Amino acid sequence: AKDDEVLRSYAEAATYVGTRSWVHQGIDWCAAQARTFFREGGGAKLARRELMKHSHDTIGAPLTAETQEWVLRAADVGVGPREEEPIRLLDVGACGTLFEGYEGLETMALDLCPQASNPNVHQCDFLELGIGDAASSPVVEPNDDFAAGCLRSLPAGSFDVVVFSLVLSYLPDPAQRGAMMAKARQLLPTPHTCERQLEAARAHLTAKPGGAPVGGAAGGGAAASVAGTSEANEMRWRRGLLLVVDTFSVDRSVRTWQEAPYLQEWMAAVESLGFVFLRHTTLARSHALAFTTAPLEQAELDALPSLEPP
Repeated sequence: AKDDEVLRSYAEAATYVGTRSWVHQGIDWCAAQARTFFREGGGAKLARRELMKHSHDTIGAPLTAETQEWVLRAADVGVGPREEEPIRLLDVGACGTLFEGYEGLETMALDLCPQASNPNVHQCDFLELGIGDAASSPVVEPNDDFAAGCLRSLPAGSFDVVVFSLVLSYLPDPAQRGAMMAKARQLLPTPHTCERQLEAARAHLTAKPGGAPVGGAAGGGAAASVAGTSEANEMRWRRGLLLVVDTFSVDRSVRTWQEAPYLQEWMAAVESLGFVFLRHTTLARSHALAFTTAPLEQAELDALPSLEPP
């Protein structure tokens, strides 16, 4: 009974926190990051930068202009959901339905103890959440105490964005924070490695009249047709975003990234779990961090559940 009282007090406090303007600023930031990455070319430009670096590192030469164009078009098609599809966002530790009303987002909200009367926030202990295979369906059990039910399992790779807003710093154990981020990684899609993506570019361009190898001179505009090609659609370009918003208590006395040792430790720990750091933004009363899923081989992806951050 005492534990139930503590959880009810937590639910009331979380609902109150969700009304604060600085919390909504963090939610606005998350929605903007998703829009920029998936709808405004951010993900495609990242793919091009990664492949340019890979080309320099492996063959000592830049990508041709034609290859760069093909990569941008292919990644733009494949990095996220199609234009007619919503961006699927999982709000972990939700202070209510704060992402409601953002155009283009389809949100699932969950919390350890949501308001009982809220039909749109599932009860869920994220650390205990099961991860099914990609073809499975979410498992939600009806519950008399929670209108939305209790979420027990989600399919692997079934979300485009996972948000931890005011969650991680409230966990007492670093191992729990690591486990939360590792589980988020399982719920996000994984792109093929740069080598696999360059192989697709080579195969497409050399098959076209006037096409050229990746390291050679540009050919005659073969990349322009990539948007509808099976080569682009069969490649695994799709990526996910992990967005973390937390209070200044993480690094209480600093406002800049260079002076934030604990945030940099967080970054290194998250990257060790199969993410790539994108950016840090200082908001009115919080730090905001954006990561995207790193290209992994299948064996690396299978090993993620057993990894522990440093």
